[in-house]
Amino acid sequence: MLISDTAGYKLYCETRPLEALADSFHVRIFTTYAWAKNPDAEQNKLELILSAKDLENLRQSLTA
Repeated sequence: MLISDTAGYKLYCETRPLEALADSFHVRIFTTYAWAKNPDAEQNKLELILSAKDLENLRQSLTA
C-alpha cells in the first residue's frame, strides 16, 4: 500500500500473514526513489513480525 508520494520518493507498507506462526504477520515498510539509478529498487526501512493484536495496535496508533 502506498503511504506517501512526495517528489519522486515513495513510501510503502506491506503486510502479509505468516504461515509458520499462527496469528502472526510480517510488516515491511520500504521506499523507492523515481530518480535513482534503479527506480524500481526497494530500500527496506523497517521489518516487523507482529501478532494480530500488535498489528491492530500499530494500525490504531498510525490512524489516530
